[in-house]
Amino acid sequence: MIGLSAIVLSLSIIFMSFVVVLKSTEAYKVSESFLKSDKDVIKETGGIEGFGFFPTGNLQITNGSGEAIFTIKVKGKEKSLYVDVYLIKAKTIDSWFVQEVEFYD
Repeated sequence: MIGLSAIVLSLSIIFMSFVVVLKSTEAYKVSESFLKSDKDVIKETGGIEGFGFFPTGNLQITNGSGEAIFTIKVKGKEKSLYVDVYLIKAKTIDSWFVQEVEFYD
C-alpha cells in the first residue's frame, strides 16, 4: 500500500510542478493579461473574477519563434467559461501575440 501512495504522491507533485511552470511562462501571462481586457470575454462572463487553477496547453519554442495554445477557465461574476487562447511569437519580436481566442461553456 505504501508503494501505491508513493506513486500517487509522485504523480501529484509532477502534475503540480507542470501547472506552476506553465503558469509562469511569458506566453501564459500574456494570455491572462489579454483575457482580462477582452471585451467579448468580459461581456460573456459578466466581468472576470479570476482564472482556474489548472490550465492545460502546449508551448513550443524553436530558434526564438514559437506557438502556444492554452485552455483557461475564466471565472466570471455571472458565468464561467473555458477559453482557448492561441499565441505566436516571431523570432524577430520579443513578445507573444494573441492570434485567436475561442470560448465555450
